[in-house]
Amino acid sequence: MNLHNTLRFVFVLFFSQNLLAAKVLQSKNGKIMIDLEGASMSVNQTVVLTNAQNKKVAFAKINQVKGGKAIATIIKGQSQGNESVAVMAGKGAAPKSAAATEGSEVTSDASSGVYRTQGKKMSVVVSLMSNSMDTKQADGTQPTPNIETVQMKGSTFGVTGVLDWPLNNTFDLRGTFGYEPYKVAGTAANFSCDSLTSKDCNASITYLSAGGYIRFNLTQSRTQFWLAGGGTLKFPMGKTTTALKPDDIKMTMTYGAGLGLDFFINNKSFIPISAEQQMFLKSDTVSASTLIIRVGYGSAF
Repeated sequence: MNLHNTLRFVFVLFFSQNLLAAKVLQSKNGKIMIDLEGASMSVNQTVVLTNAQNKKVAFAKINQVKGGKAIATIIKGQSQGNESVAVMAGKGAAPKSAAATEGSEVTSDASSGVYRTQGKKMSVVVSLMSNSMDTKQADGTQPTPNIETVQMKGSTFGVTGVLDWPLNNTFDLRGTFGYEPYKVAGTAANFSCDSLTSKDCNASITYLSAGGYIRFNLTQSRTQFWLAGGGTLKFPMGKTTTALKPDDIKMTMTYGAGLGLDFFINNKSFIPISAEQQMFLKSDTVSASTLIIRVGYGSAF
């Protein structure tokens, strides 16, 4: 055997461990189980997942190795299961050159972290609400009252707890429970409010709310963008009004949609920011809505 063939043999032998056919056995909530099938992997190594079409679909970081299997957390991309797994160059991060690999479906760089974007998330948010209400009012003019639509507006602050429960890699079930007061005021042209004695029209209602939404995750990165749609039940705990009949203020419902982002500040903690438009169920005389801006702090687990 000449020198050239000897060096070639040593090269193949040295790198053969990385070419063994390790496979993804299971993928769930941003974590994967790998069957090593004889391949050598260690904690904190970064691995690349390649699908059946030989395209890189994800990067993952090894968390645990035991009994011929490994547990890893997805850093970038998504795993559908059964991908081939190979160790990347270096330890703990994918090389910068991986971002420019032709045909790759994911990107990564040396500064990439491990974020639990596909885990369960709990957060508490402060809510700034911009409220509006239109009501039809009639004054005491006889025999034909004057009828007008009074526009009322106002703003309030509240606090809400949020739970995001993953259904799969893309969709979450989102639940909310909060203190969300609603307050509006406006001026009528006629004496049509407060039992036909005032032009000052208002409504102040203290709501406890419980909502359910479907959340669609647009990205799986440090800044995770999402869209959501659903409904919220609102239970009045206190109420004062000159524009409405107090007995008509009962449990109600809103429907709406929102968009937002979760910005991860480390592996578990994130800052949620969102905007949400809620529409109250209409009646013949009242239509109402609220635009909510939320910001807070959350933890993934």
